[in-house]
Amino acid sequence: MSIKINWYTYKISSISGYSDELRTIVKELNKYKSIKQNIYEFYNKGGFNFSNGINIFHTYRFGYLPFNSNNLFIRTMLETDRIPQNWVYIINNSRGAIVPGNFNIETFSNSGVYKNHLIKFNSIINTDYVDDDTIYPLDKKAFYFLSVFDYRHRIRKGLDILLKSFEVIVNKYNNVYLILKTNTTKDDLLRNYKFINEKILNNIIIINKVLNRKELMALYRVSDTFVLSSRGEGIGRTLFDAILLNKPIITTGWGGVKEFIPEDYDLFINYKLRFVNEDEYLTYPGFYGSKWAEPSVNDLIDKMSYVIENKYSFN
Repeated sequence: MSIKINWYTYKISSISGYSDELRTIVKELNKYKSIKQNIYEFYNKGGFNFSNGINIFHTYRFGYLPFNSNNLFIRTMLETDRIPQNWVYIINNSRGAIVPGNFNIETFSNSGVYKNHLIKFNSIINTDYVDDDTIYPLDKKAFYFLSVFDYRHRIRKGLDILLKSFEVIVNKYNNVYLILKTNTTKDDLLRNYKFINEKILNNIIIINKVLNRKELMALYRVSDTFVLSSRGEGIGRTLFDAILLNKPIITTGWGGVKEFIPEDYDLFINYKLRFVNEDEYLTYPGFYGSKWAEPSVNDLIDKMSYVIENKYSFN
């Protein structure tokens, strides 16, 4: 018996975590001859022309869908402690939401989604080039922290927390660098983070270009520690590659990352839950009235100092 899956997405070639996940899922499912897949890139707000099979809308941008979407599964996630109410109505009138872990099972159901409309499907890990030995061309005599994220989401990714912590680290240690693999420039950092000075900037390396999978893994390989001081993660896919290469990870101990990192992990950043503030929900309108984590700058400084001073690997 064959299974037909119709994926609806915005752009499967995008650099977003959603697109990366879908590419990985499609690649893995293609290994099974009994599964046939179609991909429909969906750029407008028109309707769907559903065909026979399992129809899955793979995105978080589904707030405009008609409330009666009963022939559609929605693969989605969110990074705060609740979801918008229009999401609840849409999901409850669809075939169901496919979410990546227990964090969103809890946050979606607490927001009013029927539990029988929630399906847990863990994110698939891309293992391409894990066994390659290519090293990104950087001076390995230094100590490198690496962070990989989309600059448009810098508030949620806690870039301000990371930069404030790194300011202390630069003054405390010699020959320590922060690699930011993101779509920005040093001029952007100066405009958006007034506390940054030239000394900090001199120790920041920005890689503002698209890397293929082999190049990206080479970048992870040359780094010493991966750091992601997020206020919220649905999954935290950028952490997977660090784990595959046995790199230490410093990240906030809340949200979807706890699906695959042990509860007692030594390098979780301490945090306090707080409401998303006005400036933040202007950037993320769906987050109004919800909470996310505020990572501790002082604890991040301690964790970064620890990995510099001690040999540490993810176990």
